[in-house]
Amino acid sequence: MTQRIPDFGAVKVIAGKHKGRIANMEDIESRSGVCYFGSIVFHETYDLIQLRYLQPVTTDDLWTRKDKLMSMIMDRCGKLLMKNVPPRFTRSSVRAVTDAHSF
Repeated sequence: MTQRIPDFGAVKVIAGKHKGRIANMEDIESRSGVCYFGSIVFHETYDLIQLRYLQPVTTDDLWTRKDKLMSMIMDRCGKLLMKNVPPRFTRSSVRAVTDAHSF
């Protein structure tokens, strides 16, 4: 059974260099989705991802991605603590980690 790709909104990337990430698909050009990672408000760039590499997002997909991001953040904190450097969580530092590996 083939899942219908929404015309816009949240999609999961299932192949290619962004595999596993959640994107915001804003539009469709030819056979590719115009996808933003992170907040569309803060990003001027987008990626064109083939529609065959996209699928609708499930709640499980969102939880899995959240767990992956939290693990990455906690790993970073652990490395800083091992170096005896107190972690500094500013809005921009957390945004940098989550934007680089955003939903």
